[in-house]
Amino acid sequence: MSDQSSIFVIDSMAYIFRAFYGIRANMHSKDGIPTNALFGFINSFENIIRDFNPSHVVAVFDAGSETFRNEMYSEYKANRKECPEELKPQFDLVKEYIALRGIPLLIQKGFEADDIIATVAKQATGSHIKTVICSGDKDLMQLVNDDTLICHTHKNNLMIDAEKVVEIMGVRPDQIVDYLSICG
Repeated sequence: MSDQSSIFVIDSMAYIFRAFYGIRANMHSKDGIPTNALFGFINSFENIIRDFNPSHVVAVFDAGSETFRNEMYSEYKANRKECPEELKPQFDLVKEYIALRGIPLLIQKGFEADDIIATVAKQATGSHIKTVICSGDKDLMQLVNDDTLICHTHKNNLMIDAEKVVEIMGVRPDQIVDYLSICG
């Protein structure tokens, strides 16, 4: 990273779900609340802080299942499985951890985390602030440009720039939407 101002944007939803499904250990609080996703999220988050020591960090969350897309298309994500019961209480635990850590939490009713991440990246680009999106979500590759990178922390902190998007996906960042639409 250069001397240019930068912000690390944490795709909290992606980290929580990855931790939940990746850490299948029977982890619970003394009150019986599952904590595997919380444990994995904290480990991933602290690794980002340790590895990059970012000066600015925000954590982004979905506000819930209903978004403006549901109003546009009633079948939007209709085939998606319900959130597992043992995961639900962990969202609030992660939010509590983020608050205790002093990290701003971005969440907006009616929008997905990806929408908020895109908004932050676009606003930062317009202000000449370097954005590093911490996520493994290939949909976010459409945001990559000279001022926006993706850091795939679960692949040895792989930094994905426009050239790397082409190498990984076979298309440029501005072609990702069309490519993913064709692929389904």
